[in-house]
Amino acid sequence: MTGTREAAGTEAAERFAFLQGLGKELYAPPVAVRPTDHSTSLLPPAHARGARGVALPLGTRHLLSGVPFGEAAGDRAPEPAAARLGHALLAAFGVMRREPHNIYNDHRAVPSVRSKFPVHAFVEQRPGGAWYLDPYRHALVRLDGPAGQEPAGEGDGAAGAGRTRIVLAGRVTDFPLPYQRLRSALVLLETGINLRMTMLAAELLGLGPVLAEAGTAAGRTARRLGLDPADGWCPPLLIELDAGPVALSDTALPPAPSLPPPSPAPVDPAAGEVAGSFLPLSGWDAPAGHGGRPSLPHGPVRPGASWAEVLSARNSGRAAAGADGFSGRRLERPRAVLDDHLGWAAVPPPPPLPPALAGHIRLSLCAQDVTGVEDGLYRVTSDGLEHVRDDGTLMARISAQFGYPRSETMDSGVVEATLVWVFHTDTGRLLSELGPQAWALAQLWCGWVTQGLCLASASHGMYARPARSYDEVTLQTVLDLPACEVPLLMVVCGTARYREPALGLWT
Repeated sequence: MTGTREAAGTEAAERFAFLQGLGKELYAPPVAVRPTDHSTSLLPPAHARGARGVALPLGTRHLLSGVPFGEAAGDRAPEPAAARLGHALLAAFGVMRREPHNIYNDHRAVPSVRSKFPVHAFVEQRPGGAWYLDPYRHALVRLDGPAGQEPAGEGDGAAGAGRTRIVLAGRVTDFPLPYQRLRSALVLLETGINLRMTMLAAELLGLGPVLAEAGTAAGRTARRLGLDPADGWCPPLLIELDAGPVALSDTALPPAPSLPPPSPAPVDPAAGEVAGSFLPLSGWDAPAGHGGRPSLPHGPVRPGASWAEVLSARNSGRAAAGADGFSGRRLERPRAVLDDHLGWAAVPPPPPLPPALAGHIRLSLCAQDVTGVEDGLYRVTSDGLEHVRDDGTLMARISAQFGYPRSETMDSGVVEATLVWVFHTDTGRLLSELGPQAWALAQLWCGWVTQGLCLASASHGMYARPARSYDEVTLQTVLDLPACEVPLLMVVCGTARYREPALGLWT
């Protein structure tokens, strides 16, 4: 019976993957989002707007200004552990800026579709209770009611005695309904992006993050924190901090800003399919991580800017005032730029994400204007780059099938890009060998690697723009992929044509 249920789940997952991928042009209208479309983006949960909580520390920018990019803070990390936790959360979620000419604000150290930021962070400990991270209030806000109270015990999936955990949960309703089934992939991709940034920030501050094998604990944690799937919440990821006790003490917080009450979302005909595509991590027999630095490249990172500079510089591209999209200009880059990107891309997600995913998710690279590297198509392997063909027209061909071409109100810098990365997989083989969870896990994997590419680009003054706006069938042909291999995500990296000062919103 179990095998029958798993086979049915695998079939449903394969059908869903097709409908939001290769089949989206046949079975769904084009995504057309209006500014007035309903969304819960940036709204804290109704039970996370109270008057008590933990004020987060000031000075995160100053702290990270003294830490070279690619290194941990070490002795520079402050004490006590509560201050390190606060700085880590702010490094992951609180590095914010506003760009005067951008039609989508605010921006953080992680990319997000239209700056919707659908991944939310909670902190839970025993003893202690639970809080919601509200970067705009610069505080951990105590959850109202039973959700904010101390868990009864470890049997309900709570953190161990004397331990602290960070809980990451995506919310589908933060994306407007016109995104349809694509909301599932977008939330999962951004969860992978935020997972890496959160793990990385906790590593930098010496908090010893470990991604937990969630299983039933994820469901119990979601229920305990009031994260109802009916409200669009997805099964959470649990990051345990292995750095000893973290003493968090509530105080009175400044009054919360006036926010609209939660309103019912429009009826979503694909809600059941979207909800079914989120499966908690469970049952993976995965090896231990590597050397306490699971989010950083294995070798030394090229010295240069500080962490504060890189996190502030992270961007998805800029366009002229009033225009949507992103601009570009061609600029020759040294081979070291490519090598740094490859180094960050080579770091796999930590257990319990199965290492077997590495054999299923392939990465192709389209490169131009890199010293010593012929313009053309390459496959990324464990040994480096495998040359497929020289092709000086590759960027133009990718641009021709990109989801938003240049117009009077839209810019697109694909033609001028230096590096275009494309993740792809044989969905049928992926699901048949790893089960129905594998499609969701593949999105997390791509998001994890994408944040590494974003940081590598930012360290060299480049943008990195993740995108799902492409024609899968045409892109298969451009990249010489077999018909069974489906593009999962594209990341466009290059040099912006427009630069302007930005208003920093972090301390």
